[in-house]
Amino acid sequence: AQTGGWAVASRLPVPNLPPEVQHYRVASIRITGDGVGHNQFDRMGQLPHTSSLDFASLPKDGARFESLVAHLLEAMGYRILERPAVGPEGGRDILVERQLRDVMGEARERVVVQCKHHARSGRAVGDNDLGAWQNAITRYQARGYLLVTDTYVTENVSRAFRSYTEDPANFPKWATFWDVDELSSHLWSHAGVRRTFFPTPFPHEPAGVRQLLDEVSSWATA
Repeated sequence: AQTGGWAVASRLPVPNLPPEVQHYRVASIRITGDGVGHNQFDRMGQLPHTSSLDFASLPKDGARFESLVAHLLEAMGYRILERPAVGPEGGRDILVERQLRDVMGEARERVVVQCKHHARSGRAVGDNDLGAWQNAITRYQARGYLLVTDTYVTENVSRAFRSYTEDPANFPKWATFWDVDELSSHLWSHAGVRRTFFPTPFPHEPAGVRQLLDEVSSWATA
């Protein structure tokens, strides 16, 4: 390696994890003028780190964030029935169709997707941000409700979704959420969408780290 260059020292997939959540041990070595390799970081974890994606750079009004989520869902294989629109949406930003297949056949279900862009404030999504989200499931004749945020959710919201899903009276309806960690993980698995919305995701990283993380990302999706 040249002086000031970076190198990937190792790749170690962790066993017994689903393919979409592969973990790697990565060592980044910087070769300095004295010819000695200095370890910059060496960690076990889901890479690249979620903070690499600057969601706060997206416009405050949330429209760009909603578009990002719609493009991501489409890239993941969901059929978009209704895209984000300007004006009141009745608790829905996106409506998608989810296809389920097993040995007994095939089924489809509608999923209401609500997006909350709070990255600029860093505030967690709470009950007051969602209102009567259960009504949206009924209004759009859906089976599921997915909240997507670029921060986190409060414990009350997490508990409400879990209770709703586990209540036999609601079966087969369900509710869940993607916080910033899960959203980032999906984006790192879909490079086309990620690069469209975050063309320069590492503005504050030292030279060479972007190349390193892109290389790790390509390993994870190979």
